[in-house]
Amino acid sequence: MDQNSKRKLENQLYTMGLAGLTDPELIQQLADLVSNWPGDKHEYLRDLLNECDPANRYEMYHAIAPKLRFKPLSLPQYESQIALKAGAMVSQGRMRVEGDRPRPIEIGGHKLAMSPKSEATHALATVRCHRCERSDRFLADTPVGAMTEARKAGWTREKGINKETCPECSEAVAASLVRLSNNENLAVYDRRACKLDA
Repeated sequence: MDQNSKRKLENQLYTMGLAGLTDPELIQQLADLVSNWPGDKHEYLRDLLNECDPANRYEMYHAIAPKLRFKPLSLPQYESQIALKAGAMVSQGRMRVEGDRPRPIEIGGHKLAMSPKSEATHALATVRCHRCERSDRFLADTPVGAMTEARKAGWTREKGINKETCPECSEAVAASLVRLSNNENLAVYDRRACKLDA
């Protein structure tokens, strides 16, 4: 905060009858304002937190919350309410969003953008391995075609748990033996390699 903004804020606080910025009583006075509010105290605290920079909300919340005379909601609950209120205002046209547009997705030299299903020309399949968290994207004309491309690249659906598995983990799963007892092993057939592992 620059000196000019700080001076304006100090003047505003004094005209409202509150302590100065450096006065330790300011936090208690703000907590009393929220606690004595005749309307919805949670809504008032949410709007007060909304006025604070997002980077400083955590510090502000934890400074005011212990001094309140009611049990406040958690900070994530207030932040989600702030986001919901902002989203509603954007959809009603009472607020606009500024900043960079989302970047288009680029796969294999093709730049893609999200569009309604009726206007879509391609489909994108994103698969994530449940074993190693590796992910990959595949592009085709239809969703089925995109998943077919994933299968051609070696991605499989692990039986029993019905989750996607990358080519490396699929190979490790297919090459494993199932031990039945100290003397017996179950032969596992690897359909991808058309061989019997044992």
